[in-house]
Amino acid sequence: MLVCVFSDSHRLHNQIELPRADMIICAGDFTSTGTIPEFSAFMHWFSNLDQYEHKLVINGNHELGFWKQPDLFKSMIPENVTLLHDSDVTIEGIKFYGTCHTQEYYNWAFPYFDEEEAAVLWAKIPDDTDFLIAHQPAYGVNDYVKRLDTGEDDHRIGCKVLMNRIKEVSPKVFVSGHLHDSANYGTVKQGETLFVSACTCDDNYVPLRKPIVLDYDNYLSEVTVVE
Repeated sequence: MLVCVFSDSHRLHNQIELPRADMIICAGDFTSTGTIPEFSAFMHWFSNLDQYEHKLVINGNHELGFWKQPDLFKSMIPENVTLLHDSDVTIEGIKFYGTCHTQEYYNWAFPYFDEEEAAVLWAKIPDDTDFLIAHQPAYGVNDYVKRLDTGEDDHRIGCKVLMNRIKEVSPKVFVSGHLHDSANYGTVKQGETLFVSACTCDDNYVPLRKPIVLDYDNYLSEVTVVE
């Protein structure tokens, strides 16, 4: 299965150059502030990508409307789009799990506040997850942030509790978004897991980066990066 992955398009999805694949996954922040028009416009675009047989999406911290009025926004999801919200789906023998929560930051959506809350959230990830999709990066991989405000060295803001859970589950793929810095874009293999960060927008919210395509061979239990 060819899987096309992107995140953090922030209303600029129409500017993305989409490659060929069997499945497309958006790892959150497809809106700017999560309004009804923004959410509806993305879902209309996403559901009409007929070149992809399967379409998965999770929310990010910018999907404020869904956070505040989940029932209303759930009703706006087309039938051919699967939104994973602390939930899983199995497609062609591959188990996908999606979660939207991020460390608290200026009252954006779906926050958690400490390691205890994080442990409860990440414990929901099934032990047999093959493909984990989270908006929050894990600690130590694709989680750099520049300290433009203080001039201090760059530092990591990934979640240590999430990384520990990833090590326990050992999914074949872990996809995250959220952080736009160019140092985070791309793939890193660590242990049994391929870490993927595919933010479309850069720090200036310009959609310069292409989606990342993975070849997931469930028979051989192997994942390779196509582009």
